[in-house]
Amino acid sequence: MAFSGLFVFFFFGLCIFVHELGHFLAAKWRKLHIIAFSIGFKKIWAIKHNGIEYRIGCIPFGGYVELPQIDITGEAKDENGNILPPAKPLDKILTAAAGPFCNIVLGVVLGTFIWIHGIPFETPKMDKIEVVKLDAESPEYKAGLRDGDIIFKVNGKKFYGTWNDFVQKILFSVGKVSLDVQRA
Repeated sequence: MAFSGLFVFFFFGLCIFVHELGHFLAAKWRKLHIIAFSIGFKKIWAIKHNGIEYRIGCIPFGGYVELPQIDITGEAKDENGNILPPAKPLDKILTAAAGPFCNIVLGVVLGTFIWIHGIPFETPKMDKIEVVKLDAESPEYKAGLRDGDIIFKVNGKKFYGTWNDFVQKILFSVGKVSLDVQRA
């Protein structure tokens, strides 16, 4: 359970980072003035490089790129109070759209990776399954399976896969399912 929480936290943070990176890269491309790039809120650490402050906040539920030329509340000013030229509408549109676009690209990349490599399963691959315990009223018992039986073929074919593969072979079979069983 703890691993699942860390997994969700990591990918939530990755999505935020990629989203804000999209805004940041588009703003740099369109030569807008960038004051800060932050992951998280309420700054606890920062470093300034090439006039841009890179921040990490202690509240990890979001992030932002501080772009005064995109702000619609008034005149755009840099961190020193100097007036900046207003951003062109195309610059605003591209910068705003870049964050969600980068999230879409991340989704495609992750989806492609999972499609190519698959999702790891917790169960090992096996070539037979032993029936441990059956209830006398279960459909499996009524069909003839007994405790201790070893299933080694499904519909006349040997299998080698995970428990999920075995279940899918049975669930997605059309018609009757036959199991070849060894009995002690």
